[in-house]
Amino acid sequence: MKLKAWIDKTPITVVQLSKTLNKSPATIYRWINGTRSPDKTSMKKLYELSKGQVDPNSIILDVQPSILKRWGMR
Repeated sequence: MKLKAWIDKTPITVVQLSKTLNKSPATIYRWINGTRSPDKTSMKKLYELSKGQVDPNSIILDVQPSILKRWGMR
């Protein structure tokens, strides 16, 4: 499940999630928009918070093509 869909489905807000993960709300929005992806620690916490509904693949595969190109993946 994509991060945005999970946030919409649960009572958690972007601001609450950002506080839980010790990140800024802007960072969470960047993850949602695919302009950035979470670091390994945040990815693990997201997976745990969502009880496996938001997995690394759903975030990585949602990253914009320009980011993938920068990572040498396209």
